Amino acid sequence: MVKSKILITGGLGFIGSNLAKKLVENGNEVKLVDSLIPEHGGNKRNINGIKNLVQVNLSDVRDPFSINELVKNKIFFSISQGRPATSTQWKILSSTWI
Repeated sequence: MVKSKILITGGLGFIGSNLAKKLVENGNEVKLVDSLIPEHGGNKRNINGIKNLVQVNLSDVRDPFSINELVKNKIFFSISQGRPATSTQWKILSSTWI
């Protein structure tokens, strides 16, 4: 039984991939979003061991078309790096800083 459906941005980076591993281990359905920009640290090898248990969407969170589709009609929580990109306006349904 799936506990929750979870979308992680930066899911192929160090923090996102380790979070994904724990969430999958706890029975959650996990979808990862990452742009794989080299300077940001995303790497497909970071999800070795769970790559068949997660969905990966290669998108840039600054692209409103792809992200709007991923979060359409969803409630989500946001965790952000210290200096997030500010180039896109977001319509946020629900946001909590952890």
